Amino acid sequence: MRNTPAVEEINTLFSPGTARYLEDGSIVKLPFVGVFDAHSAAYNDEHPPILFNKLTGGEAVARAIFNAFNSSGPDVPLREVVLRANHTIAMIQEQKGISINLTSELAGATFVFAKIGEREVEVIQGGDCFALWLTSSGNLGITPSQNYRWEKILRDKIAKLMRQCRGDRKRMWKRFYPFLCGQRQKHNNKDFAILNGQPGVEGKWNEFKIPVSELQLLICFTDGLVPFSLTKRSENLAQIVIEQYGLGGLQEMLNWTRMAERDLAAESHEDFGEATALAVSFK
Repeated sequence: MRNTPAVEEINTLFSPGTARYLEDGSIVKLPFVGVFDAHSAAYNDEHPPILFNKLTGGEAVARAIFNAFNSSGPDVPLREVVLRANHTIAMIQEQKGISINLTSELAGATFVFAKIGEREVEVIQGGDCFALWLTSSGNLGITPSQNYRWEKILRDKIAKLMRQCRGDRKRMWKRFYPFLCGQRQKHNNKDFAILNGQPGVEGKWNEFKIPVSELQLLICFTDGLVPFSLTKRSENLAQIVIEQYGLGGLQEMLNWTRMAERDLAAESHEDFGEATALAVSFK
């Protein structure tokens, strides 16, 4: 691991929740850090997951991202590493016969990656993964959720179907499947960035640069670390996350979210979601 003088400590957290497949991941290869939340193409009992050498689409996407960062030296620009990952994701899906234009059939990932330089930290973010930073003067910054409105439509649809199906998740997924496919085709890399091999991702992701001299803490996390309702307003989310983190670090944040998830499980597609996070403390 490359020595990065500004970094004092890195803590990580991963919880699979009740996910059937493990498709979250974290990058800790200084000067690069980050997290991502991969997903397969939509599937149900009648339309099983598309497999890539025994891996689900989300697992194959995760491997492509890991390989892109692990094979990149410290002098490679962050943008280039992310585009390498995206190119590999495109190749593995095209080799499977999946058109890169058929968005609904593509596996992909939301993401937030950072490169810690001597003078600044560069951040690239897409979808509903987050980077939060705390400066030495106490100021907070956070990336926005690009797809809150779309995600709320999906969650509201699931809740409605769960009520209609009397809590039967298999029946719900059968009816939800075509809706999810249609929504992905309509919105992915049009309204927000998804790392799914499509060239349009670069035009949809967010980029930030933060002076290293001002940084005290950088937290990168997937949406599963926080209750969904809080992701609507970035300012509120930043304040709540930093308060929970101060009470007991990343684990305390997860414990707090798990309590909220219990209350919503009856109208959700899962009991507990995957959650991945890392916290970088600066000297």
